[in-house]
Amino acid sequence: MGIKRSKLVQLFGPRSGSKLRQKPGCLINLGEDSRADSI
Repeated sequence: MGIKRSKLVQLFGPRSGSKLRQKPGCLINLGEDSRADSI
């Protein structure tokens, strides 16, 4: 999770990262991020 978190921070910035953690939609964003990684 730590690696994905750092990647999210790089993509969306630290502000968005904190918002994603608060919102339940963070799971969806993590899923999209993992998809991009696999591709």
